[in-house]
Amino acid sequence: MSRLRSIARRVLGGRRRHLYRDVAEIRAAVIDIKGRVDTIDRLIQALNHDVRHGAGESLPLFLGYTERLRLDAETAVGVAQIIERRLLELEDRLDRLARG
Repeated sequence: MSRLRSIARRVLGGRRRHLYRDVAEIRAAVIDIKGRVDTIDRLIQALNHDVRHGAGESLPLFLGYTERLRLDAETAVGVAQIIERRLLELEDRLDRLARG
């Protein structure tokens, strides 16, 4: 183990602090994603239970939830595409400004 550490020290040099910060940010993102996945799982399980064990009244509620989830997903995809386009436009502008 100490041999691996010495190799890592030589390879990474002064970048270890940056790596620790990056790892901490990734861990925070993973924890956030896990929380969201758990929430979605609870929602789907509850909807599944309502549909399987509920009366006819539950089905419209279930369909409303699924439609809302679909619309939320479509909105998220649309927003991501808009952000991508804007980033590409900014990169193009920066390239043009750099060229003079």
